Amino acid sequence: MTSNISLAPPLEVVETGAEPPPLQENPSFISPNEQISKRGKALDILHSTMNDDIFMRISHLMMAKEVWEKIEKEEFEALKMNEVETIKDFMTNVMKVVNQIRLMGEKLQDSKIVEKVTLSYS
Repeated sequence: MTSNISLAPPLEVVETGAEPPPLQENPSFISPNEQISKRGKALDILHSTMNDDIFMRISHLMMAKEVWEKIEKEEFEALKMNEVETIKDFMTNVMKVVNQIRLMGEKLQDSKIVEKVTLSYS
């Protein structure tokens, strides 16, 4: 007796007699259906965690990555140095946001960062 573990949906195999697809060599393979499902879930999670004001600004975006990038850019634009905050602490916060933006593949010019720091300090 042998067991055949597959990725094919059981109902499809029963109804159409389709052969289960062979297991992929790459153990991290994600089927296109799983990718679409995960993208939808990620977008739903982002939408559900936003307050109404932010949601209105991102509701037209259709991909979770787009939503995340917009939030990161807005976070960068909203950075202000508090009166009790040291320059070192403020720069740490700025670089944290900048690094998050750059990790997503966005280009952020150094001149924009310098401008942000200079305007926030004055």
